[in-house]
Amino acid sequence: MRHRIAASVMIGLVMVLGIISTPGATAIVLSMGEDADSEWETIIENKTFSDGLTIQGKNRVLVRNCQIRGKGVFISNSEQVTILNCQIQHIGGPGISGYYSEDLLPKNTPDHPQLRHNASERRNGILIMNSSDITIHGCEIFDVFGQGILAVLRQNENIKNITISENRIAYIWDDGILIQSSDPLQSPPQGVVIRNNVIHDIGLGLTQLGFARHGMYLKARDVLVEGNTIYNCFYGQGISLRNAGIVRNNKIWNTYSSSIAYWPQTNTEDSSKTVVIEENQCRRDFFYTLPMRHIDHLDSPLKHVNQKPLILVAYAENDRPYAFIEKYIVRNNTVIVGIDYLQDTDLIGSYVYESGKIDGQQLVIENNTVIDLRQ
Repeated sequence: MRHRIAASVMIGLVMVLGIISTPGATAIVLSMGEDADSEWETIIENKTFSDGLTIQGKNRVLVRNCQIRGKGVFISNSEQVTILNCQIQHIGGPGISGYYSEDLLPKNTPDHPQLRHNASERRNGILIMNSSDITIHGCEIFDVFGQGILAVLRQNENIKNITISENRIAYIWDDGILIQSSDPLQSPPQGVVIRNNVIHDIGLGLTQLGFARHGMYLKARDVLVEGNTIYNCFYGQGISLRNAGIVRNNKIWNTYSSSIAYWPQTNTEDSSKTVVIEENQCRRDFFYTLPMRHIDHLDSPLKHVNQKPLILVAYAENDRPYAFIEKYIVRNNTVIVGIDYLQDTDLIGSYVYESGKIDGQQLVIENNTVIDLRQ
């Protein structure tokens, strides 16, 4: 059966696919039409959702040309879902209740009651759980008190084949895009492609939740990241890669930490065990020292986060053999230092943890271009 849900405005209601409900009211089943596009079972289009949209346990769903506010989009236990040309804005904040429960709060959320209260109000522009073949294309996701897009893989669940393309993701409290698994030992999400997005003004929460917030924070296996524009990441990296993958032809500037960084973190079994960083343009124009708890309490040469290289490779620690990478390739990139940047900076570098080793690993750095506008 194919469903079409179209051309109406909903104020103060929660849309759960196929059902409209209000507190204390009897659920009303929407009328089902047979005129939907043949490849979709359900089409939702030209609608406004003031309190979020839930797609749960559904397959072959198209959501297009919609405006979504309040709690954002929640996709779970579903396959073949496309979110197309939607505006997802003004998400989360005081007075919004919804998908987050205590076990989904960031583990590093301080115990201070006000900060935990703030964290409990965090919502995501789009939250994906236990779903596959998800496409997010041509959307504007902005003013979000949480992650712009979050895909979470938990034990005994599945996250694969996610395409995020040609979206604008901006003015985000936390990360622009976060793809993660709850257990670093399990096989991480796979089949992730992130292409031709514009991501900017990220990490507006700064120190309130303790850890860095990145333009992209990717714990996916063999992810492909290409053609994206990322800037103004106020409290983290532009692209933070935590598994094998390709980062290609991106433009990144004004990030508090490295423009592009690889850190060993998740299970690389059955991956290519290769990290490729190529044909990117990375630029640094400013310097400031904003303390970060998880860096400053370590005996680390990278204590001042903004002093990290624009492109950084960190080798695996001895106690993380599951995160082994065989080959790192950093080639054909352009790194630029702006005329007003007054500090010394490493442009391309690697960092071996004190307890780490590089036996059996190959690092290739070749044909990169440095442009120092201060000279």
